Amino acid sequence: MRRRASQPRLPLVVAALAASSVAVHAGAPYLVADINPGPLQAAMRDKVVIADVLYLSARVDGVSGREPWRSDGTAAGTFMVMDVRPGSLPSNPSGVAGSAGQVLFGADDGVSGPELWRCDGATASATLVRDIEPGPVGSDADPAFFLAGVVYMGANTNASGIELWRSDGTAAGTSMVKDLNPLGHGDPVGFAAAKGTLYFAADDGASGVELWRSDGTDLGTRIIDACPGACASNPAQLVAMRDIVYFVAADAVGDRELWRSDGTPTGTWRVIDLRAGALGASVRGLICLGETLFFTADDGLGGAELWRSRGTATTTVQVKDIAPGPQSSNPVAIAAGDRLYLAADDGTSGVELWLSDGTAAGTQRVKDINAAGSSQPREFAVAGDAVWFSADDAVSGDELWCSDGSDAGTLPLGEIVPGAAGAAIGLVHTVGPRVVFEADDGVVGAELWAVETEIAVEVLLRNDRLTQLTPATPPLASMLPLSPAADTYRTTFFRGGHDPECGLLGDASRPLVFYGLGGSSVLKLVKTPAGAIVARF
Repeated sequence: MRRRASQPRLPLVVAALAASSVAVHAGAPYLVADINPGPLQAAMRDKVVIADVLYLSARVDGVSGREPWRSDGTAAGTFMVMDVRPGSLPSNPSGVAGSAGQVLFGADDGVSGPELWRCDGATASATLVRDIEPGPVGSDADPAFFLAGVVYMGANTNASGIELWRSDGTAAGTSMVKDLNPLGHGDPVGFAAAKGTLYFAADDGASGVELWRSDGTDLGTRIIDACPGACASNPAQLVAMRDIVYFVAADAVGDRELWRSDGTPTGTWRVIDLRAGALGASVRGLICLGETLFFTADDGLGGAELWRSRGTATTTVQVKDIAPGPQSSNPVAIAAGDRLYLAADDGTSGVELWLSDGTAAGTQRVKDINAAGSSQPREFAVAGDAVWFSADDAVSGDELWCSDGSDAGTLPLGEIVPGAAGAAIGLVHTVGPRVVFEADDGVVGAELWAVETEIAVEVLLRNDRLTQLTPATPPLASMLPLSPAADTYRTTFFRGGHDPECGLLGDASRPLVFYGLGGSSVLKLVKTPAGAIVARF
């Protein structure tokens, strides 16, 4: 059978030597690599971050076609994993999952068809793991989820169709978990894990698409039929919080609402019916933050707004009616620290950046970036408790911005393309100490760019007192005594938005001031056994 067709809260790394100095990095965006040389675009896609390395597929026209690439946000750390299909024809890699030292992906070498491959992520090499469906057609292996040293995926064979497979990166350790649908395609999708148990949606050919759970064995893989009988609940958007998996599913009349499951039939139920009837509440954007689930839903009264739940009907409430009345703010959220950043439309300012702590009073617009309309914040990535995103202020066009949750600390990170045209920012990801993204500077096309999220500063260590020197004017210094017991010192860094050098200022009468970042934060200085001072927010 074949497949159906101010800048953010940035960590500081401070090297302390007798008279050591490192240049301050102001966090300006830079071109990482022109993958497809010249004005041609690399057309990057399938981006996944594993162990501080970004994996993606990209093309080099006339040379290698679309092949797997990796990047750590530096030029030296950005290279093609392997020309899986030598020559200008593409291997069209798809699906990436794994861990540090072993990453699995699907690719077509032109001989075995689309099959399962493995790389270590550090060297420019890859190996075919197993030819699951022998011959040039291939299995369309699509690595999707990593759990306890095993990658789970859908793979297609003529004998069984698209079913659940597992692989530990070896041929012997690659096998079908279960033939979910003996008469057709089980087609497992939407993987999540709660307390070491794998959850996904699949079709057994009799119950329709329902929730399943698996321990990685045939006998331990079974259906959880949320809508018994001929109806199908079609679960989607699975997210896990402790031992519970939350998802969106339909009942017998097609009412799609928020559900939860502990992996048992009796422990699987609809949390709440926010909007009775076949229309449903259009629940989407499920995010776990601490012990609370956040999501967007439309109860038919207040439009599509931000909601929160702790897994029961009584704890499921609207956070705030951002766009008052029946109109919708349509929030799109991302978690950062203990807060949510949102792109939302209050009906007055257009789609702008919002911040929420989960309460109505604590849900506020951060900044009206585009006073003439909507800045359309999107492509969110988190570094620490700050957020990086694409936005258009109607002056500089679509460029990279960052925010620490305050108006003053929400700033553009320069103009890659001067003027109103913008750089068409996309695919923003946090990769170790950098934020890596796609941008088009109008010269080399849409390629890979990055910005540093760690800043090195100049320091002196004298007699167990840290002297913080800066390039700012006037050159003030601060003497910070280290605790005799723990060799630590805790102070508050206040962040302004004035000094483009991002310098540290201070004297004996006041705390250090970190200019150029906006907001405030607590800094801890730690002296390591090797004598280095490491400072992090």
